[in-house]
Amino acid sequence: MEESAGRTASGFYKLTAAERLETVRQSANLDPEETSVLRESLDIAERTGTNWLENQVGAVVLPLAVVPGFTVNGKSYIVPLATEETGIVAACSFAAKAAARYGGFTARMESDLVSGQVIIDQCPHPEEAVRKIESAAFDVMQQVNRKHPHLAAAGGGLREIEARTVKFRDKPRFVAVTITADSRDAMGAALMTTMAEETAEILGPLLGGQVLLRVITNDMSARVCEARACFDITDTGGLDVCKRIVQAAEYARLDLSRAVTHNKGILNGMSAFAMATGNDTRAVEAAAHFFASVSGTYQPLSDWKLTDDWLEGVIWVPGAVGSVGGATQATRLNRLSYKILGTSSGTTVREICAAVGLAANLGVLRALVTTGIGKSHRNKS
Repeated sequence: MEESAGRTASGFYKLTAAERLETVRQSANLDPEETSVLRESLDIAERTGTNWLENQVGAVVLPLAVVPGFTVNGKSYIVPLATEETGIVAACSFAAKAAARYGGFTARMESDLVSGQVIIDQCPHPEEAVRKIESAAFDVMQQVNRKHPHLAAAGGGLREIEARTVKFRDKPRFVAVTITADSRDAMGAALMTTMAEETAEILGPLLGGQVLLRVITNDMSARVCEARACFDITDTGGLDVCKRIVQAAEYARLDLSRAVTHNKGILNGMSAFAMATGNDTRAVEAAAHFFASVSGTYQPLSDWKLTDDWLEGVIWVPGAVGSVGGATQATRLNRLSYKILGTSSGTTVREICAAVGLAANLGVLRALVTTGIGKSHRNKS
C-alpha cells in the first residue's frame, strides 16, 4: 500500500486530468460506476470553468438557489445562495418576504477598509523602529500607491500605516506594522498581501531587522457592515414566539457555547452567499469569529428586541466579500450569480451579505424556539 501511494504521489501534479483519474482508479480500486461519477464531474468542471485546481480529479457540485424579492436599502434583489442545506434557503426566503412588507433591510458600511500586516523581527531597537516607521509612513504610502495606478485612479489605495511593538518574554521584540487600504470593489486579500510585501521591501532595510511575515490580516474590523430590519410580530409567529427569539439572543450573550452556535446560524447565510458569488468562505468566517471576540469575550453578532408591534433585528459583521478579484469572476456560474444579483458594486455586495446573515439568523432562531431544528430538518428529508 505504501509503495502504491508513493507511485501515486510522485509527479502526480504533472499528469493530465485523465491520467490523474486513471491513477486514482487503480490506487483506490474504483469500479466502472465509481470512475464514471468522477469522470462526469470532471466534465461538469470543464463546462462551468471550475477545472483549474492542482491535482483535480473531479468536482463537488453544490446546489445553487435564489431568494427573490430580497430588499436591501430600498432595492429588490434576487440573491443567489450555494449550499447543501435547504433550511438556509427557506430561512432567508421567509425573512426576506416578511421584511419586504415593511421596507426590507437597511444596511450601511460603518467603514470600508481592509488591512495587512508586516511583522519584523530582530530589530536592534524595536521602539525606535516604531518611531522611524511613523516618520516614514507618508513617503512609504506614496511609494506603494505609485505601484497601483489603476486602484488610485478609482479612488482607492493605501490609507494608513501604523506600528507597535509586541513583547516576547516581557521585552519588546517584534515590530508589528499594520497597513490599511481602500480596495474598492475587491475583498482585497491579494491586494493587501501584495501591498504588505511592497511595504516590507521598503521598511526592512530602513529598520535593520528581519521581515518575518507580510500578508493580509483576516481582522476585518475596519470593514464592518450594520444591517437592520423590522418584522411584524404576527408575521413572525406571534408575541410568544418573538419573545422567545429575543430571549434566545439574550442568552447567547451569557453562554460562549451558545454564542458560537448563534453565529454559525448567521454564517449559514453569509457563507452560502459568499460561495455563490465566488468569495472566500473561510475569510468570511474567520473575520466574523475574530470580530465576535474583539471585546475579549466571544459575543453574538446580532441582537433582537421587541418594540411596540415590531420585532427588530440588527447585525454587525465584517464585510469580507467583494465583487472583483479572487474567484469572484473566475467561473461561469459565479459570473452568472452577479448577473442574477444585479450589481457589480463591492460595497453593495457587502451590504447584501450582512442582510443575508441577519435573515438566516431570524430563520434559525424562529425554528429553534418553535419546532426545533432537528424536526425541521427531518420534515424536509
